[in-house]
Amino acid sequence: FCFKDISNVFFSLGRLHPIKDFGLLIDAFSLFVKEDKNAKLIIAGGDDGEGEKLKQQIINLKLNNSVFLIGHIDFEDKKTLLNNCDYFTLASKFESFGIVIAEALSCGKPIVLSNKTPWKYLETNKCGILVENEEKSFANAFSEIKKLNYKPQEIKNYVKLNYDWSIIVNKFLSSIQNK
Repeated sequence: FCFKDISNVFFSLGRLHPIKDFGLLIDAFSLFVKEDKNAKLIIAGGDDGEGEKLKQQIINLKLNNSVFLIGHIDFEDKKTLLNNCDYFTLASKFESFGIVIAEALSCGKPIVLSNKTPWKYLETNKCGILVENEEKSFANAFSEIKKLNYKPQEIKNYVKLNYDWSIIVNKFLSSIQNK
């Protein structure tokens, strides 16, 4: 997928499974593109039972030029997409941690994220917007995130200060020593 001369690219990554709720993202994007006809949503991930249903949803909503299912991607493609998109989004109904969220933040990307994830401090740390798992909430957040002045370097610094391996190891060792 070529990003040249394209702005407002939203990227989402995960297996195409009902728990990831990509159908909700597609419905939300159908509302959002009424406002921003040039916006794009790229969804990458291996098919885990939802692929055909999502393709049909894109066709039914006439989003063929706005929403792209690109299938499974390798590590290099993931890096490229995370570095070149404008925003990351995830509508999961549940995430235990969501490593892809940390990966997107480490690339300095602001995130529109379901509040069903453990990233409750995303907004407090000026890294994105948490929303209810509802299409209008996501559509409104897609509009809102474009207006906010996120600073990629600050987002990267937040991840480095909180999720760098040395930080995690020290927190782990500290918790063991305090027991």
